[in-house]
Amino acid sequence: MKKHLSLLLAVLMLAAVLTGCGGTSTEGTDASGETGTETAQTNWNVSSVAGSGTELKFRTGGDQGTYYGFGSVLAQAITSNSDNTKVTAVVSNGSQDNIEQMDLNTAQLGFVQSDVMSYAYNGTRLFVDGEGNSAPVTDFRTLAALYMEQLQIVTLDPNIKTVADLEGKTVSIDRTGVELPDGRHFLADLMGLEVRDAETGAVLGTVTDILTPPAHEVYVVRGGGREYLIPAVDEFVKEIDVDGGFIRVKLIEGMGSDV
Repeated sequence: MKKHLSLLLAVLMLAAVLTGCGGTSTEGTDASGETGTETAQTNWNVSSVAGSGTELKFRTGGDQGTYYGFGSVLAQAITSNSDNTKVTAVVSNGSQDNIEQMDLNTAQLGFVQSDVMSYAYNGTRLFVDGEGNSAPVTDFRTLAALYMEQLQIVTLDPNIKTVADLEGKTVSIDRTGVELPDGRHFLADLMGLEVRDAETGAVLGTVTDILTPPAHEVYVVRGGGREYLIPAVDEFVKEIDVDGGFIRVKLIEGMGSDV
């Protein structure tokens, strides 16, 4: 059972994957750390055909971070062990930037965290247009899983030595300076809000839980002996008024059930 659970968690919680798309070459920093262009790399037969495999740009992360160093080592290893393929590691602004640049064919490889890859494929969160409409990017494939990212819990309280010592304590994140995009809310602010039928005004209950599958959140609403599972998308969530203490939703058949 532990082995199967570990494998399942590895699939769902991979911190980063190596993702590839077809494309042409651009300026970048190669595995040795030198900046080069296609003009300077005259000893390479750079094809104009996207995804030819002759020269590949590999978008990694910030130049002071782990991903750039790791990507540079991978790029050098692939180049050294290939007869006709050169991989150049490129500094980038992270997973979203990597997906977007591969979609523009300015790079062919990139590190992408699994949650951002899901947002891209489903056109949610980071991948919506200026009007809030879904703008998915689906023309990519996963080439290799790298590793699960570790989450470090740090405290200066000498009485907290293990996670078990947090039992009974309230753990929160400082919101100071955090600005959410329009239409986005802290999940904690939605808990307990009254939920109303947008058509009739009837009170359905309150938000008792929020599920977070890859595509979008799902509000769990309970009241009057009924439970509703409401996808947090514009089609069903018509208004969220945190200050007013309510959410207006559109119901369809099958959303509610007796509890």
